[in-house]
Amino acid sequence: MRKKWDLRRILTLCLGGFWLLDGILQLQPAMFTQAFISTVLAPNLQNQPAIIENIVAFGIHLFSTNLFWWNLASALLQVFIGIILIFPFQERVQRVGLWLSVVWAFVIWIFGEGFGNIFTGSATFYTGAPGSALLYLILALCLLYPFYERLPMIAGMIFILDALLNLTPMFWQPTMLSMLAMTPSVSTALGTFGAHGTMIGNLIAIDALMLLGLLLIFIANRSVGWIAIGFLLLIWSVSQSFGGIQTFPFGTATDPNSAPLLILFLLPIILPQADVASKGARNRGGSGQGS
Repeated sequence: MRKKWDLRRILTLCLGGFWLLDGILQLQPAMFTQAFISTVLAPNLQNQPAIIENIVAFGIHLFSTNLFWWNLASALLQVFIGIILIFPFQERVQRVGLWLSVVWAFVIWIFGEGFGNIFTGSATFYTGAPGSALLYLILALCLLYPFYERLPMIAGMIFILDALLNLTPMFWQPTMLSMLAMTPSVSTALGTFGAHGTMIGNLIAIDALMLLGLLLIFIANRSVGWIAIGFLLLIWSVSQSFGGIQTFPFGTATDPNSAPLLILFLLPIILPQADVASKGARNRGGSGQGS
């Protein structure tokens, strides 16, 4: 008989681990310099609608007023959230950690990720859309209410959203091949199709996301889960470059990127779950009889 897992606790631990990692990444020396502004925050202003550009610009301006202390506060808050979620504190304390996750992830998604750049016309899952912070927020909400058993279906919906993002005009232009310069083998393979290389490459990118999304929504099972995990690991290494975390401690990576987060969304169909609710009810019943 397969071992049963307390899925909620595993997801909480993993979310806490990601927050702790993000806090440590935020403590890199470059994060306390203008390099963080110029390489991480400022690029989120490009091609944004005016209202979103103004919102993101306000966040950058506020952060720049005292770069050192704002960055230190951000790092310590993320470490604090991670510690609350990782260590076995009482349930109400961990719920505080989950609510902090929701609020802080929302702040990061808006000001640090520019709404995941999904309104720019150049956002794509293959570089991290719709944004890691949004996935933190969704995961925390699913643990709070709790809807975590529906995470595979939510992952499917995110895959379909990302497929739709690749329908924007930019991804049908030859410039898409230049975006793949970091992966010469892919760029070269698509280049063999000549003028049709861009179209073929984008169709493959869209179809892969759409197919996985539909499978996760309608026939999610362990096989589909493992296929999706294999796909996510491939994308994490090939096009998301491990979120840049391999540059630690001299880089400006802020998180591992979206692919590892989406793997967590697939755990409900990978791990056999313990009947935690029934076990809790039995424990409460036993306590009542003994009192």
